[in-house]
Amino acid sequence: MTERRLRFFATPEEFDALVWPVAAEAGMWVVPWFQIAWPPVDEPAFAVTRDATIAADGRLDRVHLSGQSEAGREPGIGLRLAPAAEGWITIELPLVKDGVLIECEITAFSGRWTSKDTGDPVTAEILRLFRLVTKPIRPRLRYPTWAENFVHGGASAVRTIGHTDGAIAFERSGGMLKDRVALNVRFSTQPIDGAKP
Repeated sequence: MTERRLRFFATPEEFDALVWPVAAEAGMWVVPWFQIAWPPVDEPAFAVTRDATIAADGRLDRVHLSGQSEAGREPGIGLRLAPAAEGWITIELPLVKDGVLIECEITAFSGRWTSKDTGDPVTAEILRLFRLVTKPIRPRLRYPTWAENFVHGGASAVRTIGHTDGAIAFERSGGMLKDRVALNVRFSTQPIDGAKP
């Protein structure tokens, strides 16, 4: 079992402009997983369009991307089916909430392969989707992103999380950068005083 991940800070508008035109050209479908509103509702999958504003709309938190049509499948499959078994990748969309830009993460995961064995057709599809979606983003990312535990102290450079020019501008205009998990950690596009390199 292995996975590929790309973690970064980008504004929802940047994300939409970079990812959805590529996804639409490749004929990808969005399979809704989690909405911002709770409880989640069963939503049908839909074809991606070049001008989609899925992240900027702020309605969906997480989605799966499929490389084939999901038309005719029952609504809510994103909540019930395993993405690796379906050949989907997963995206935690960038969000802006209460002056905080929430990190984006694109994940390709498969229980069928290891880093030395990628011949399985489902695995090959997962890797293809991951490469297509991350290709327009990677050249725009800057590293490192800095992290600070503002409860217990300590700061360091995080070389596995990138950020875009939009994230830099967002932070400079007074916004904060955070991920979905560590509530006591803030991130920065700029070095933090006393941070370990």
